[in-house]
Amino acid sequence: MVNDLTAQDVHNVVEVRYHLEQLAMAQALGRHTPAQLVRLRALIDEFETVEPTDAEEQFRLGKEFHLRDYPRTTPARIRRISS
Repeated sequence: MVNDLTAQDVHNVVEVRYHLEQLAMAQALGRHTPAQLVRLRALIDEFETVEPTDAEEQFRLGKEFHLRDYPRTTPARIRRISS
């Protein structure tokens, strides 16, 4: 597959995603119980130990983090995250 994305296009996408992630985290703050925060921190710590080449484990931990990060996760969101 060939695409016409330039380095600037990729930079722009990453920049938008960065800001969307910040917004999502800001909105999520205060919605978690202390126990949920402990588990999210544990997932972050675990993620940081995963080998950079272990994409499968990175994906698994990322999915678990995001499913736990949104206490009001809907079935449709779960399907999107899981696919």
